[in-house]
Amino acid sequence: MSDNGNVIGSAALRPVFLGNLMPEYSTAKVEEIFTRPIAPSHSTMTFRSIPVDRVDVKRGFCFVFLKDVVTQDDKDNLENFVNAIQGM
Repeated sequence: MSDNGNVIGSAALRPVFLGNLMPEYSTAKVEEIFTRPIAPSHSTMTFRSIPVDRVDVKRGFCFVFLKDVVTQDDKDNLENFVNAIQGM
């Protein structure tokens, strides 16, 4: 929540889709991508941990449900990270 008690973003309501996953990608492996983010090779940014609510892994793809962000800085970090991993 922000200083006034409001949630800044509702990332938990918008799952992140990851496609073309190798079969060995488990729920734990996908969650690690968000909880210990490393800057993708094509990005000059580094990212902080992003809280994950749950991960639904299917065959070759998954949905990552994120917890709500509580500060504008967290929202920016999340949006920049999701944009950076697109197309990897």
